[in-house]
Amino acid sequence: MEEPVTISGGWYVVRLLERPASLGSGLLPERVLTLSSCLTQFFPGSWAIEEASHSADARVAGARKLGLEVGRLPALTHEMSAATTAGELGRPCVWRSMEAARRAASRFGCASQDFALVELGVPVERADDLIAHTRPSRGADRGGFYEHLSERRLIHTGGEVLGWEPLGVEASGDFHSWLCNSLHDVAKVRLGVKPGAFGLLANEEAARAVDRMIAASVGAEPVPWFPGLVLRHGWGS
Repeated sequence: MEEPVTISGGWYVVRLLERPASLGSGLLPERVLTLSSCLTQFFPGSWAIEEASHSADARVAGARKLGLEVGRLPALTHEMSAATTAGELGRPCVWRSMEAARRAASRFGCASQDFALVELGVPVERADDLIAHTRPSRGADRGGFYEHLSERRLIHTGGEVLGWEPLGVEASGDFHSWLCNSLHDVAKVRLGVKPGAFGLLANEEAARAVDRMIAASVGAEPVPWFPGLVLRHGWGS
């Protein structure tokens, strides 16, 4: 049997979380990695884009949440806006390449102990539905996840497979996770599977089983869901 093809859903600089007390029965490890914008922060957030409608106070708050130097906000917003114009950074926080993400994160002080540089892998058979769902309406900005997925590029080789995260995607390209509604507790009871390192599932089979469970309606967000492969890459020299 041929191995399933996994294509790239983009690059993300995501903050690692201390285990949120609100997330269920205690199945999660002390540190959690999720691509859900409901639960974590990404570098950069929309507050770092000059054209986005954020007050000065909101921009300062966004930088502080990520532990970034507030004094460097003018340089940060200028460079992130330039990256958006150049196509290196897609809305809301999707990097086009590992190199661009790594360079920006290093320049603005995203500490490696607090952030992970990851690529999201999407099963190729889900691509058409996800592209259709996130395709922008006439005149609207194209989201980074939509743009990246539309290219149907294979995931990058050489990354460390951290695990699989069942994800639901809004039309904007923002993600929900199975963790958002404590579906990991439901999966433990119904399927006998539970999150492993970083709160991720250890293998694709378990992720697809959870995906089927969500499709059968268990109180998840009413958006398309898919099993997402999370690959971590190093910060380089």
